Amino acid sequence: MVAAVRGAAACLVMKWSTALAMTRAMTWTTVLVWALLLGSRVATAEPAPQLQLTGLSEARLVTNVGLTVPRINFSCQASTAQLRRYLAAAREAAAEALQAFGHFNATIRPSIETREDCRDPALAIEAGPVTTIESVTIELPETVRQIESVSEFVANQRPSVGDPLDQAAYDALRDGILGRVQKAGYLDARYTRHELIVDPSTQSARIALSLEAGSRYRFGEVTIEQSILEPELARRLTGVPEGAPYTSRDLLAMNQNLTSTAYFESVSVRPILEERENLEVPVEISTYRNPRTSYELSAGYATDVGPRVGAEVTRRYVNKQGHQWSARSELSAIEQRLETSYT
Repeated sequence: MVAAVRGAAACLVMKWSTALAMTRAMTWTTVLVWALLLGSRVATAEPAPQLQLTGLSEARLVTNVGLTVPRINFSCQASTAQLRRYLAAAREAAAEALQAFGHFNATIRPSIETREDCRDPALAIEAGPVTTIESVTIELPETVRQIESVSEFVANQRPSVGDPLDQAAYDALRDGILGRVQKAGYLDARYTRHELIVDPSTQSARIALSLEAGSRYRFGEVTIEQSILEPELARRLTGVPEGAPYTSRDLLAMNQNLTSTAYFESVSVRPILEERENLEVPVEISTYRNPRTSYELSAGYATDVGPRVGAEVTRRYVNKQGHQWSARSELSAIEQRLETSYT
């Protein structure tokens, strides 16, 4: 009987070993087949034309040109005429990409390069001398110069004479000044002059900005969507009175002041700029209230009283006057405490 069992076990082991060996063989065969298929696919993939850029050494110039030139959407069988049309567009785009960093006298030579069974468009580029800033004129009204965010921004971002021209930096300077002036309440501010004049013959550039601020706006009517407090109380909780000078900083303060109370779970403040008139900006505030009542349980241990448990109930708003009530109790073997408050 034992021999029969042992024989059956040996047979089972043999069959299992054979099956395992067959599985391994099939696994390696499958891997080999997939490898051959993938290798065949890679080997038989058709070549594609690539734009060849030579002559540039600065990484930022190479990157900007590469991001600006049009994508290649033709195959290696493209005609010479199609390649030339692409090169004309790529040459123009490359020139604009170089001008963004002050290179207005670049030399760009297009050509068609042949490799194996494909032809590539190519641009040989000499960036040439960089244009430098000859003069910077920024004219701002006195009221605007007194705005701290504006004066600090201009002091930090104003380019110096002799700096290489960077058109992105000029755009950031122009837009940054106007944006900060408008956030300070001068919503109708505009440039009467904003110029970047480049003279390629002398590799020089002149910057001129003149801003007209207009009148400063004030906060107008503030509408708060809520039903748990008296409207005037909710209005006072914003911390910004009607008629105060309009600033984006005070819009944020309104949100933070209301959110920091126990009444509201979330707050959204939106100025209705399209309805501003008489130098006043109406504001709309939407709220989502907190649950009226909260409960809290606690447990702990203290060396003086031993184990203790506690419970607290808070009524966040009792009435429309914003009154709040809470009760807190602590129980231990030697001490019982109950505290209540109404504010």
